[in-house]
Amino acid sequence: SDLSALRAANFETARERLDRASERYVASLGYEENPELRASSDTLLAELGAAIVKAQNDLVIAETSRLRTEGKSLYLQGQFARAESSLLQARSTWSRTNDKPETEVEYWLKLVLTALQVESGRDIPVTAPLYPEMSLLLSQAKSLFEEGAAFMSSRDTRSALEVLGQAREKIAEVKVMFPLNQAARVLVLR
Repeated sequence: SDLSALRAANFETARERLDRASERYVASLGYEENPELRASSDTLLAELGAAIVKAQNDLVIAETSRLRTEGKSLYLQGQFARAESSLLQARSTWSRTNDKPETEVEYWLKLVLTALQVESGRDIPVTAPLYPEMSLLLSQAKSLFEEGAAFMSSRDTRSALEVLGQAREKIAEVKVMFPLNQAARVLVLR
């Protein structure tokens, strides 16, 4: 978010100013050595550097927690794409000051990605390149199923099994590309 970017920029500015101050102390002490001043400046500069790191890390922890909570909430509401976005932001924010991944963010992100994968294969969007072919196959499978059901009603089991076998072949072709397709799975169950 804009606030965290602003705060991150402030941390960079603080580091740059601390580096300049350190360089100036070193230059000044190069002209005239003062052991007391060197010891106190080294201590002060180290404390300021640690304070900057701690402040940034505290902010990263708070922002990561906020984004993680938002992502969890969106996941529980079934808004998987928005949940993914929040959790990816949480991961990115965390990585600013931490080398190891934040386990809870990774856990929820894995759940979200699984949900997105399952959700994406249930329907075939009109925009999918294979939509016309898959729609035709599903339509043919449905027609064959209805034809097979009619044969079963007239007690022509041999013809029914033959036509239903053809319907299964059409469904299998769809399931190769869209294994979780809901329409194909319903036809198989019927």
